[in-house]
Amino acid sequence: MSFTSYLKQCFVPPRVLVAPTEAEQKALRNIITIAKERMWLAENYPKRPEPSMDFEAELTGEQVKTCQQSITLAEQFVNNFIHLEQPDGSEIAPVEKQ
Repeated sequence: MSFTSYLKQCFVPPRVLVAPTEAEQKALRNIITIAKERMWLAENYPKRPEPSMDFEAELTGEQVKTCQQSITLAEQFVNNFIHLEQPDGSEIAPVEKQ
């Protein structure tokens, strides 16, 4: 290793994994639930799905507000890690809008 490479490596900040806060964890769980619910609706399209104990076909105003807050918080959380390089080079492809 050259001296220049060594110096460059000394100034690279260490990768510190930060656990999500309780609010971020809850936001991520909410978004996972929303995604599952969307899949449940899509699987039954175009007919209305059978009633489910886990999901609802329509959301109340309060549920919409909670979903929006969860999405905003999760986006902020994810944006904190966008600049980090994945050690295995893997990447999750974003869902394309139709």
